[in-house]
Amino acid sequence: MIEIDNEALLSNLFGHWPDFHDAEIFALVFAARDHSAPAIDIEVEVAEMSSEVDERGFYRDRQRARAMIRFHNVARVRLTDFLDQNVMSSLELAHCTSDDYDEFFGKGPEGRRKFKVQWESAIGSQADFLCDSIEVLSAAAFARTTQRTLHLTSTFRMRLRRNGDAVVAAELGRYADSRLTRYGHAV
Repeated sequence: MIEIDNEALLSNLFGHWPDFHDAEIFALVFAARDHSAPAIDIEVEVAEMSSEVDERGFYRDRQRARAMIRFHNVARVRLTDFLDQNVMSSLELAHCTSDDYDEFFGKGPEGRRKFKVQWESAIGSQADFLCDSIEVLSAAAFARTTQRTLHLTSTFRMRLRRNGDAVVAAELGRYADSRLTRYGHAV
């Protein structure tokens, strides 16, 4: 099990640590203030769907939360494709192995970290890096409004008009079809 400081702030909202499937990243901050160890903060919206369907045919949230998570003393950071919308497919947290070290500092003690972090992309950003500790800075229950849903839908529709179906489908994979269909818009 991975040790996460203040993990209960988020776990208590869901009854367990969420899987971050379809979690949307709203902010990503890299900081190394006053020559301190570098850190990454992510503000993310995490949801867990129920099996209940509302009057429009959409699955209801069992729980939805906004959280701020900090990764301390990061190294070997690789980030790609940060876009106007960034949705995780998953968030993987694991203990580092002997193969996980910061190439800049080498395999010695300075190059070693405790944890390996990786998020796969459903859309937009994906990343992997090493860190010494993980901390939940804040977490609160959150309800998505209809206005937010409509904004996301218009973003997808603008992208389709600008790029064409084939480009978007290739870029977003299966997620594009399920997301667009879910909001009931013909493509």
